Amino acid sequence: DLMDSGAIAGLPRGYVKKVRDQAIKQRSTLESLCSEFWVSSDYLAQKYRAWSPTLIAPRASMSELLQSSGASMCYHGTASHQAELDWLVPVIKTVQSTTPDTQFEVFGDHAVNKLYRDMPRVSILHPMSWPNYLAYTSAVRRDIALAPLLPSPFNAARGPTKFFDFARMGAVGIYTDVDPYRSFIRHGVDGLLLPNDPDLWARTIVDLAADTARLGRMASTARQRAVDMALHDPEIPRLLTQ
Repeated sequence: DLMDSGAIAGLPRGYVKKVRDQAIKQRSTLESLCSEFWVSSDYLAQKYRAWSPTLIAPRASMSELLQSSGASMCYHGTASHQAELDWLVPVIKTVQSTTPDTQFEVFGDHAVNKLYRDMPRVSILHPMSWPNYLAYTSAVRRDIALAPLLPSPFNAARGPTKFFDFARMGAVGIYTDVDPYRSFIRHGVDGLLLPNDPDLWARTIVDLAADTARLGRMASTARQRAVDMALHDPEIPRLLTQ
């Protein structure tokens, strides 16, 4: 109910201000301009019966109910990756404006949300504890995962562990062509290595997202390599047969 100050009492202050500015303060203007009113519930139809409103049943458009056929991408960096989060902004902006149905997922706080929220088809997730992140990446599937790495003393000591995060999700990784990735990733076989050129990253992502056969081959190879390298827990065969 966006037209009654009493209906929004008790809601968060910012939300109340938004409703007051964008709806309640516009009520007299709407009533003077409109000759027909639509409402979405029996409650509103009764409350505003002086308008002789039409009750409109909710219906979704078919396109909203169909699963996206576009590639899903992600960047799973922590707060230690602020430079990379900033660097990726023009990359993702270009990809999302070039392709009609790619989806992008990024972890971050309010500052990260401000960076990415106005781009189409972008989801910003709250950071997770390691056990929850491990469970999450074991349950979801992504097509392309990004691992840009900019030079810094902190980044110099990183290992290639992103490869295993990406393999859990069934994703093909795109990595900066520096160590630790340069000496670990087999370019074009189980991932891609690129210099830190935003335009090149954007073009590569767009091309890879359109090449489902190549995506599938590299994802399968990366997954098998991760399995071959895995520590073998003696409990796993017993658990798999239960």
